[in-house]
Amino acid sequence: MSQELEDLLKKFSTELKYNIPIGLLPEEKNEEYPYEGIEIALVLYWSYKNKLLIQNMQDVFDAYSKNITFEKHQDFITMMKEIIGIELDNIIYNEYGKEFVVDYVAFTSQWKYRFYDEIDVMFSNIRSFSQIPQNEESYKMIFDLLDKRYKEYMIEKDFEMPKN
Repeated sequence: MSQELEDLLKKFSTELKYNIPIGLLPEEKNEEYPYEGIEIALVLYWSYKNKLLIQNMQDVFDAYSKNITFEKHQDFITMMKEIIGIELDNIIYNEYGKEFVVDYVAFTSQWKYRFYDEIDVMFSNIRSFSQIPQNEESYKMIFDLLDKRYKEYMIEKDFEMPKN
């Protein structure tokens, strides 16, 4: 690829990076793949637990999540769709979370690591995200990955870590 084309693609990607969805939740419940969208649900849940959402969104999740546990996967995804719709967008993130989720999780190549590529490697024996095993071990693996990459990102970008 020529340097000019590479520079153009990088500029295009950089200028549009905030308009690209971070992830998508399924529009309707699918009996064949009941956990479709679980990978972005995990990111949103992790973001909420780490207080990376804007305050009013944190408050909404606090109110909604009192009777829903993450272990009730489909209920959690349904709750999220009621709150944010089917598209996870950067506007619900605070200053500590926005850059990270856009650069690491969104469907772009803004950072040296990409969430979806790492999930593909982590669960190399599955054909789609809906086949990620729905158990505590899988969640812990994904949450640990998000924790690790978030810390690396904050250090690399020389951002101050939020105080929870």
